[in-house]
Amino acid sequence: ASLTACAMAVDRSKFRTCGQTSFCRRHRGQHSARLYNYKLDKDSVHFHVPSHEKEGEVAKETKDQKGGLWSSLSKRILGTTENEIDPYLRGPEPTLTGTLVNTVPASETSTNQKEKLQWSLYALNDGLLRMRVTEVYSNERESPYSKARVTYDELVLEAENLSPAHHAEWIRSDTKEQKFVDLLNKMVPEGDDKQNYMALQYGDSEDDTMVLLVRLETFAVYLYRENNIQAGPVLTLGASDMMHFEIRRRHPDEEAFEEEDFESADEEAKEEPKEEKEIVGYWEDGLAIYADGTREEKKVVEEDHRKLTEEEEAQLDREGLWEEKFQSHQDSKPNGPMSVGMDVQFPFSTHIFGLPEHASSTQLKATMGEGAHYQEPYRLYNLDVFEYELDETMALYGHVPLIVSHSQETGTSGVFWFNPTETYVDVIEGATDRDGTLTHWISESGVIDVFLLPGSSSQELYHQYSLLTGKMPLPPMFSLGYHQCRWNYKDEQDVYQVHDKFEELDYPYDVLWLDIEHTDGKRYFTWDNNLFPNPEKMQLKLWEQGRRM
Repeated sequence: ASLTACAMAVDRSKFRTCGQTSFCRRHRGQHSARLYNYKLDKDSVHFHVPSHEKEGEVAKETKDQKGGLWSSLSKRILGTTENEIDPYLRGPEPTLTGTLVNTVPASETSTNQKEKLQWSLYALNDGLLRMRVTEVYSNERESPYSKARVTYDELVLEAENLSPAHHAEWIRSDTKEQKFVDLLNKMVPEGDDKQNYMALQYGDSEDDTMVLLVRLETFAVYLYRENNIQAGPVLTLGASDMMHFEIRRRHPDEEAFEEEDFESADEEAKEEPKEEKEIVGYWEDGLAIYADGTREEKKVVEEDHRKLTEEEEAQLDREGLWEEKFQSHQDSKPNGPMSVGMDVQFPFSTHIFGLPEHASSTQLKATMGEGAHYQEPYRLYNLDVFEYELDETMALYGHVPLIVSHSQETGTSGVFWFNPTETYVDVIEGATDRDGTLTHWISESGVIDVFLLPGSSSQELYHQYSLLTGKMPLPPMFSLGYHQCRWNYKDEQDVYQVHDKFEELDYPYDVLWLDIEHTDGKRYFTWDNNLFPNPEKMQLKLWEQGRRM
């Protein structure tokens, strides 16, 4: 029995853990918290009055610009875009903008310089709220921020569904309007300086008005329903001081590298170029198959099961800042580490759901703290996984960075963390019911771009989410039937035998699948002419008998 268990065990060395990932190891558990303390510069905040006269024109332009993958790639390659500063951004203009300043002394930051970030807030239709934090982009070529970080609005967001909220009001701490004074008094914690707060009131009607309370220092935001202020915030971001943003930087040895490059340029020019072999396919392990019949040799590398020592816990973990590797994969970082992260709290909620795809329970379980069910955070990273364990946080085939919360006090709400890079999410149970559940999001790169979905019912929340990423089209009737699939049907004869057997047994099925081995060298949209010489005829035979392939 023990031999069987060993044979069937999952090879965990193929699944990277937080401890083997520099950006996660560096920021999990607030290890780097002393390097980041953000303040929203009060004088930098600017309110942009929504223009509903041009709303229809903006929506039309956005829809016309949406052209799918090819359109996106051509614009990125050719540089044709309306927004010169951030060509990847789509959707309405921001409602509030300002500058976030890292108040940690420059000599103590990870970059040894004063760090500033661009903060943008978007009050949108149907109660949606978008908060975006980026580097302060510049048109200066010499600046490390002359190019915006790549994001994927065009490929993911249904930007034509988004429009400014019907009304938005910026509430400053020095407001004289009594209704706004009363509103701030209800939200600002007793004993706190009201001068350290401002708010944004927005909505499409008086019945669904939301209010976002902004704490300037230390920066945090609290989302309330105006008709239920007394219940407390629906969502809270940044209040647990877990926000970080690793800005791009120059390598400390860059000048020395440049001198070496000049000295060795002539020698490199004299070197004869190495002949590159033609690749005709790939094996299941990802290694190349060459035209001369040989195959790529697997490089043996020492596995990294790094854990922080007690000494390293007391200081910044600098391993993997500029380069790191996992098994045969090596990652070079010419601009240094670029990870981002933030805490999102769901007050009064002990039941949160989401973060598919994981082989774990529907309700998300704690990954940190006393009595945590898991020791590893939920990993969001798409993998072609052959074997996996149950009740684990390891990544699987796909991921959706969405969490939905249910609370009797504040209703249903959720967050969509719009960052497709490798991400780890910790779930921490609050000490009291009021604390609810805390989540900590840590992404390898990109920007902080988070959508707040206020609900307040499940139906309203998923409507809000569908505005962001679209609705699934009605599936064709045949797709709802039985699908016959295995890895793999080796040739046409094999396909016909399986099909005929179903007919013989009068067993209904609607779809027969082929795996990647039907292709020429695992290249999509090709056929292996030796194994499948008549693919069109084969598919027509199945079609004539009511089957699809």
